[in-house]
Amino acid sequence: MTLGPSKATTGFLAGQSQEIVAERTERSTVFANPDGTKTARQFSEHTFARNRDGAMVPIDTKLAPGSDRRLRPAAAMDVSFAEQAADAQLATMTVAPGLTAGFGLAGAAPVAGQVDGSRVVYPNVHPDADLIVTATPDGLKVELIVKSADSPTRWVFRLTLSGLTLQLSAETKPAGPPGSGTTTPDRSPASQPSGGRN
Repeated sequence: MTLGPSKATTGFLAGQSQEIVAERTERSTVFANPDGTKTARQFSEHTFARNRDGAMVPIDTKLAPGSDRRLRPAAAMDVSFAEQAADAQLATMTVAPGLTAGFGLAGAAPVAGQVDGSRVVYPNVHPDADLIVTATPDGLKVELIVKSADSPTRWVFRLTLSGLTLQLSAETKPAGPPGSGTTTPDRSPASQPSGGRN
């Protein structure tokens, strides 16, 4: 019996290994290599998300209106933003099926949002103050732009939850009225599924 050299294992080869798109997850993908092996690639951040057609594609946070006229990213975390600032559900985020959090800004002027890529600017929601919400790969970001000393010093966001309960951490205290001596929260309250374990 004559033994020949064993077939070389080359593993991943750039330009030759083919991605198996069907095996993508939010933080990983798999490549089929020319030698018959597979290579898995892991990412530390959200890299893929499902688009409106349900396909797992690279993250794209650019906003566009849906059939309900709410603004949503092309492919990212399931968040949505209202067309105008006075909407009670100014921003929403679905963290899992049946688990949704949203908020509105109390007393906001009914100004239309101005879409700029992945963010919406609501100008002058309060006197001399703008609100900006931005879709990110794994959620959303909120910014308050204070333009003068006449801008409000107190902002109230009304939270709505579905399938979640609000839990304040030990380091967080609810903000009290001016002069009450209580402190403004220095970190965001944590939400957890209703009936979930701490």
